[in-house]
Amino acid sequence: MLSQEQERAANAIDGQVLVVACPGSGKTTTIMQRALNMVNRGIDPNSMINITFTKAAADEMAKRFEKLSGGIKMPFSTIHAFCYRQLCTEYGYTQDDIIKESEKWIYIFDHLKGSAAPAQVEDMVKEAMEGISFIKNKELSAKAFRTEKLDRQTFLDIFKRYEEYKEKLHKIDFDDMLIVFRDKLISDKTFLSKLQKKYKYITVDEFQDVNKIQADICYTIAGPDGNIFIVGDDDQSIYGFRAAESKIMLDFAKTYPKCVRINLDTNYRSCKSIITIADNLIQNNRTRFPKEFKAFRKEEGTLHVLEFESGFVQAKRIAGEIKNAVYKNELEYSDFAILFRTNNLSLPLTTILIKEDIPFYMKERVASIHQDPICDDIRAYYQIASGYERRGDLQRILNKPSRYLPVDAFLNINFDEAKLLKAADSANIKPFAREKLKDLCWDIRALKDKKNPKEFLNYLMGPMEYRLGLKKTAEYLNKDVNEYYEVLDELIAEASEFKTMEEWFNYIEIYEVRLKEASKKKKGGVCLSTFHGSKGLEWKFVFVVNINEKVIPYIKAATAEELEEERRMFYVAITRAKDILYLSYLSSRQKESVPSRYFEEMGIEVDELFAGKKDLQLDEEKGLGI
Repeated sequence: MLSQEQERAANAIDGQVLVVACPGSGKTTTIMQRALNMVNRGIDPNSMINITFTKAAADEMAKRFEKLSGGIKMPFSTIHAFCYRQLCTEYGYTQDDIIKESEKWIYIFDHLKGSAAPAQVEDMVKEAMEGISFIKNKELSAKAFRTEKLDRQTFLDIFKRYEEYKEKLHKIDFDDMLIVFRDKLISDKTFLSKLQKKYKYITVDEFQDVNKIQADICYTIAGPDGNIFIVGDDDQSIYGFRAAESKIMLDFAKTYPKCVRINLDTNYRSCKSIITIADNLIQNNRTRFPKEFKAFRKEEGTLHVLEFESGFVQAKRIAGEIKNAVYKNELEYSDFAILFRTNNLSLPLTTILIKEDIPFYMKERVASIHQDPICDDIRAYYQIASGYERRGDLQRILNKPSRYLPVDAFLNINFDEAKLLKAADSANIKPFAREKLKDLCWDIRALKDKKNPKEFLNYLMGPMEYRLGLKKTAEYLNKDVNEYYEVLDELIAEASEFKTMEEWFNYIEIYEVRLKEASKKKKGGVCLSTFHGSKGLEWKFVFVVNINEKVIPYIKAATAEELEEERRMFYVAITRAKDILYLSYLSSRQKESVPSRYFEEMGIEVDELFAGKKDLQLDEEKGLGI
């Protein structure tokens, strides 16, 4: 049974139609019903182009329609798949002409491997690939892309070499394919005319996520008076890093002045309290369609706002809430999701979930912090101090921090004070460096007695000046020292959860296995996801964590456009919850953690939490208090 507005959209067959669909408003159901209505009116399914954002979404919609229609097959695809088919049919392109994403990844990885730790290199490859796609889809100069993990000149070199590599092989990649297709539409009028005669109806889902090239393709095929039906939500446009522009959807009426706009503004997913705070939040964005966002459900639902001293305290509370609810047979593990702004916030969560034996899966691949060079340094110190030195451990830590020791003078030597000093004398190292070597030997003996992680790491950071060494390394490499400190502090916090260093490192081995398993799983258990990865999904019980300034909105979001996208991202996260929503932030005074401005924008006062109350519960008895 469709609502009045859903019915109106489902019957809007001809002309240009803009459907603005709020979260949980039943847009897919509406699209399905409209497609069925079109078939029932005698319109050939093969005369329709049905575009959606991902292959998974296209496959799911095709299955849903076949079931709804009693077996009729309707073509749904991504825009890349559609363009590829046309290029193959009309211009003889084959798979051999297209560079796969995996091939692109390997090419870039081969140019970066050895420049950093494996986990860091993978992040650098990811950024390089995103950067190449961004500038292609925006049709900008390579210099326009702002790098974070990659050195700017390194990115420019990779981009130049990658373009030369494709040209040498006479191949194009997926981003080039859209540009080639768009240009063919413009230059080959016969080709365009053939497509326009065949495809009389164009439907585009998730239109808020299209980029300019994709929009140009849709508009060109539809023509100025064609039948084009677009569905999306400008408030959920969160893929700016992929060159998506919410402005394209906002300007649809400029391209098609006669278009009809239909609002699907009733949410059928979430309880009233969740819709209230979500609407309060998004009203702070200026660049958007005005709309009334309302809840269909009458229940208030339950909303908790919590303050925690650290990420691990937060993770323990979450694990407790999940186990308690499952124990009471109220919920399954798959009813829960934990959402965060960036993947690097997941370590405390995965650590505690593994310790508590709570099944979970990761929506996106996560680079393990245990593969970071800092973790390797700590492990090397531990192995030497505990008498289980591995090959290369000594050489790894000789100059961490810098002791001005020539590593070549100590090759093939295990930790033995007499042998080390003898090697130093043979190499004629300077007296002050020899004294530092003696200090190292003393410190290793001191570490041997420090079994507890807190004592071990405090000694390594303090008297042994490892933390100070990171600062000097960052200065030398002209890098932000906070990037090193964030990794170090996360490792220290994790280690503090264990009684001994041995127990911690044994746990790390288990953790790495479980993390790989969780990364491979697509469902089953608690879902851990970034805000981006949660889009289009829903759960009964959602935790949104680390809601602090500099986290959300992200510290590097500077322009008005970037800040509005950050707010949209948080809006997407909180509207995933159906019944119960937990919002939490950290209050560590050491890191000057401040609750995000979004609490105030949602109409939630957190001052009383700072005054000592740790859990502000806003439910149907208390209401929102706003």
